[in-house]
Amino acid sequence: MNTPHKNRLRNLLTTTIAVGALAGAGHAAAQLPGLGLLAADAAPPALALLPAEIDLEMPMDAHAMQVLLAEAGGNVSLTELQKSLSRPYLEALHGHLYQALNEHFRDEEVALLDDAGLKFASSLQLDVSRQITDVSTKSRYELERGTLVLRGTFAYQIQNAAGNMVQERTIDVESLKISTKYQIKSWFEDDRREDNSQEALQKSLEWLVKRVLAEIDGDLEAEDLRELV
Repeated sequence: MNTPHKNRLRNLLTTTIAVGALAGAGHAAAQLPGLGLLAADAAPPALALLPAEIDLEMPMDAHAMQVLLAEAGGNVSLTELQKSLSRPYLEALHGHLYQALNEHFRDEEVALLDDAGLKFASSLQLDVSRQITDVSTKSRYELERGTLVLRGTFAYQIQNAAGNMVQERTIDVESLKISTKYQIKSWFEDDRREDNSQEALQKSLEWLVKRVLAEIDGDLEAEDLRELV
């Protein structure tokens, strides 16, 4: 005959057995290869994104140099002029590259930490050449047309916490075939110029960063980085 006391005792024994079974199952899962480490493996990798080292060589614009020289009162060296002309493009390149890499790693849910074990370093050696395709003289102005072509190398390296190189790659910029058309119209009557070469160069640099990221993003997925730790 079932009594309230016996029913309570039966329920207590059933609950105890069920809890014990769940605990045993959890212990068994922890012993199986891969299952016990599932939570740890799923943890996002961390990476320190170091500032890129960029060296930029670009064609000298005689008109822009004359303007800068006049503003400086003639007390400036050729090297300083070259740095002044290239500085805006260097800053733009640093910004574009950092933003693109930052967005890629965040999309991959990679934690960007300054003290992370993995360190991502990159460098860009870039040469911009101006290829003139046509110069025509009209009654009131001279028109120069041409193409800006990018050459050089982009490289990245990943080091682990021990300082060992665990992954690297180098890309030939010329193989990306990045070029942008420009034109300069110089009027004879005054010093007025219609020059879109600066905009063309900025466009080329933005396109370069997009192409580089398209080349390397498959190498920098979270699961691949996790294996490098």
